[in-house]
Amino acid sequence: MGRTGAGAVRERAVLAAGLVSTAALAWAALAPWGDPELAGQMELERRGQQATELVQLGWDRVLRGEVALAGEIVGWRAEDLARPAGAPRRDRYRPSGGLVPFDVLLAEAETSTGLPAQALAQLEEALALHPQAALRPEGLLRAIQLAVGAGDGAGAARHLDAALEELAPGDARGDTSYRLLCALAAAPLLDPARRAVLQRALADAWRAGTLALPDPRDGWVPEGDAWRYRPYPRLELLARRLGALAAEEPGEPIGLPGRKARALVRLAGEPDPPDGGRWQATAFAGGILLARRRGTELEGLLADSRSLARALAESLELAPGFQVVLADDVPPGKTPGEPVGEPIQLAGGLRVAVHHDDPRALVRAEAGRLRLLRTAFAVLAALSAAASLVTFRALRRERRLASLKSGFIAGVSHDLRTPLASILLMAENLEEGRVAGEGARGRYYASIRREASRLRRLVDDVLDFSRIERGEGTRLTVEEVDLPRLVGELEAEAGERVERAGGTLTVERGDLPPSAALDAEAVRRSVWNLVDNALAHSGSTDVHLASRLEDDRWLVLEVADRGRGIPPERREEVFRPFAQLGPDGSAGGSIGGSAGGTGLGLAIVREVARAHGGDATATAGSDGEGTLVRMRLDLIHDTP
Repeated sequence: MGRTGAGAVRERAVLAAGLVSTAALAWAALAPWGDPELAGQMELERRGQQATELVQLGWDRVLRGEVALAGEIVGWRAEDLARPAGAPRRDRYRPSGGLVPFDVLLAEAETSTGLPAQALAQLEEALALHPQAALRPEGLLRAIQLAVGAGDGAGAARHLDAALEELAPGDARGDTSYRLLCALAAAPLLDPARRAVLQRALADAWRAGTLALPDPRDGWVPEGDAWRYRPYPRLELLARRLGALAAEEPGEPIGLPGRKARALVRLAGEPDPPDGGRWQATAFAGGILLARRRGTELEGLLADSRSLARALAESLELAPGFQVVLADDVPPGKTPGEPVGEPIQLAGGLRVAVHHDDPRALVRAEAGRLRLLRTAFAVLAALSAAASLVTFRALRRERRLASLKSGFIAGVSHDLRTPLASILLMAENLEEGRVAGEGARGRYYASIRREASRLRRLVDDVLDFSRIERGEGTRLTVEEVDLPRLVGELEAEAGERVERAGGTLTVERGDLPPSAALDAEAVRRSVWNLVDNALAHSGSTDVHLASRLEDDRWLVLEVADRGRGIPPERREEVFRPFAQLGPDGSAGGSIGGSAGGTGLGLAIVREVARAHGGDATATAGSDGEGTLVRMRLDLIHDTP
């Protein structure tokens, strides 16, 4: 297969591939493979599912302790939970079943209207007479109170020592240890050192669980977005007064952390949190109880469900527009949007929901994106079709240009060979003396010069084309020339050429300046090309040559023929290299006929005109017949 056949196959293959890709893109743009609204709804569900998975992973991070939580974390040791809230009472002073003398004396002392000292004396007498009386603990407490009232510090200390020696930690008035009550009653008259010793002893007994105390009725109450521990008021008062014995207020009542821990465990149903620092979550009264073990230490936190949901939401990086809220809850001052999917039930009873600010806007945006994608496919299909067509035409033009270049080489070779053969033949005749007479030899010499000039013009055309193809443009040698003389020579040369072709040259010359700066040889070759083109391709041998000055600036050279002319839509095409038109005005043949030629003449004419600051154009003749090619040169143009 020759190069022409291979080029045609390549063109068809490119065009076929382009058409296939165009068809595929058109199908992607037009086929009903995706409803935009349905696609938008599916995208909303996909993002909602993604947010749900992130919520579950985030809650797992919360339970692993990687997220800071609002609320008070209470710590305790495991063995502390087994200690009783108060020791059992040791009732060594049993009532006798009826009134005894000590009871009467105690009642008289309590109801005495005399001075505290008198009442204290009566009570001390009763205590001395009845050491085993059932109401003796009450008598000791009353004796301390009367001594404090009378300002008798020694008496108060003496009766306090008796109470601490006789009474056990479990001996209680109601549910409160007599030892604690007696110490608190005597405290105002004790010296600081004695109070500090007493405070440490009783505090140790309190913490050890051997001191009779009221049963704790502590509790956790919701307060805003958090929970607050509310200790039993009586226990809190006793603990603070006991702390005051050491002349300093404790930061927290004695035994409160342990009671908090027991309250948390009681609320959770006594969980056994696993080791490893992971929270165990349990629902409680609208909140969540969290407990965890760290070695031998336990920690507990009673958190509000809303604060937990907020902490969870802040720890997540959701897509724009998505948020996590407590299920069936609207935070004050906020608009959580609309729910996406079903509420999420997390471990521990926390129930949250994923919301989006404007789900319909997301659906519309996704539907618009799909429509835009389909539009893009349609545009790509159109571009693919256009690119395929352009590539096909470029390849075909490239193949045609290659063919024209081959023809150009063959034509140039023929055109070069013809003047060379003429020159050689005439030189041989002159050399061998076959030409007799000076007149005949003069004609030979003129013919040799003419053929050599023709040969030089051909070579110059080839060189100019080579420079044009490299993007260098025509190379000019500008110099000041006698313009009327140059135009006269152009008319004479054109007349000889037309005469040899058997035609008639008409000349029209306007006013011309005496001189002008231009490349005379380039202008000469251009006019020759125009005359030669008119004779070779127009189908007529009559040529009109006109020259004039326009606007005191432009030198206008026109060559017109009376041939078949050039179609208007093809008049620009003839100035391209190798461009030749067939007899019907179509591309692919010589202009106006089949006279051959290099196809470079008009291209070089335009390049020469533009190098002089002007241009070359083709129009119809003045009477509508034939073709008129106008070449305009700027005489004041600063030509390089």
